[in-house]
Order: sequence, then structure tokens, then C-alpha cells
Amino acid sequence: MTTAFLKAANNYETTLNGAITSGATSMIVDSATGSPDVPFELSLIDQTDDTIFEIVKCTAKASTTFTITRAQGGTTAIAHADNDVVKCVISAEYNNQYATKLVDGSADLAV
Repeated sequence: MTTAFLKAANNYETTLNGAITSGATSMIVDSATGSPDVPFELSLIDQTDDTIFEIVKCTAKASTTFTITRAQGGTTAIAHADNDVVKCVISAEYNNQYATKLVDGSADLAV
């Protein structure tokens, strides 16, 4: 079995192209240019209050449509508005698992 690890891209940022509900499993972004290969994590951040956010995992992408798994890294699935900020991140949860794996090999980093 091949293990897939989360990918990342420095400074990838875009905005949502259309609102999504808390149950949506895909989203459209304004630009996919510079986004990493899947799988990767994104923060969806409220455009008026950056303390309101959700981390999602992108599992597939076709042009500017991303298939997502919601509520990653201990966050809650919430509705997001058109033009909310989308940023490539590595969540603290994944980073901590990676650090543990490096130290004692106990963390499962497969996604």
C-alpha cells in the first residue's frame, strides 16, 4: 500500500467563488494556480472576521473545483460566504502527528 502524505505550497491563497453550506463536499475557488497536488489542507477564513475559520482537506481537484473533507484539525464544518479567504495550511494536528512520527514512529501520517 502506498502512503500519501499531505502536500503544501508556499503562499497559496485565493478566495471562494460562491458560497458553500456546512455540508458541501466541493467548492469552487477563484484560482487554483499555485495550489499543491492533492491531498492538501486549506483554511477557509471568514473575510470579515479571521477568528472564524475551518480547516478542510482537499482530496481531488479539477481546474478550480476542489473536492473537500470538512472539519479537519479539530475545526467544525460551517457555511462560508462568496469571497471568503482560502489559504494553504498544514494544521497543527497534522504537524504534531508528524513530529511524533519523527521521534518515536507512533503517529499514522497516511491521509
